[in-house]
Amino acid sequence: MAYLQDKFGSTGATNTIAITLTGVTAGSTLVFFVDIQDPAVSATITVSDSVNGALAQTSNGYFTAASRVMAIFTIANVSAGSHTVTGTLGASATLSKDAFLVECSAPVSSVIDGTPTFVFTTPVSTATDAIAANPVTTTVDGSTILSFCVDSLGATFVPGTGYTNSKTGISTANGDSVNVEHQTQNAAGSVTATWTDKINGGGDSYAVWEIAIKAPQTLMGQAWT
Repeated sequence: MAYLQDKFGSTGATNTIAITLTGVTAGSTLVFFVDIQDPAVSATITVSDSVNGALAQTSNGYFTAASRVMAIFTIANVSAGSHTVTGTLGASATLSKDAFLVECSAPVSSVIDGTPTFVFTTPVSTATDAIAANPVTTTVDGSTILSFCVDSLGATFVPGTGYTNSKTGISTANGDSVNVEHQTQNAAGSVTATWTDKINGGGDSYAVWEIAIKAPQTLMGQAWT
């Protein structure tokens, strides 16, 4: 299974946010998505794993409609066991933060397939799949497609067609909704993650992110990383 586990974390006005995963598998990839409540829209953050060290930032964006800084960080994990991933704001800033830490099985290098995307959108209906990410074009079969969706009005989301809604997190600072979904893409090519807001419909502002993580490859029937 490509998608292994996830955990949500939320803090008030502090300068760090930490999430611990237990039972992490050696050779997997850790994906850290963070949403910072920042009226100045200028915050910076560094992220580090207690076992592997610093995570690399793969994508970032500014959700100006809701005064947020958001980013995705990844790292190829080399050790099994318990891992604590900590995000630390620059300049000792104290701001509210929400984050998801996701573990996926993946190769030990070149784990990201295609280019991660984000979009800020305001759909006008509760129609199925009305909330859509910008597409990612994958290059290998079997990649895990992750999508993170953030809503400023605390919407209740339904995962997009073909996706599994792993978890919904509720911000301790303001009750906002932070969500993650995933699916395995059997054949490489363009893929667009979608969501459905069954409660609020039109008028909300959403930040929608999409990232693809390569599946471990196989050789003569044996998995290798």
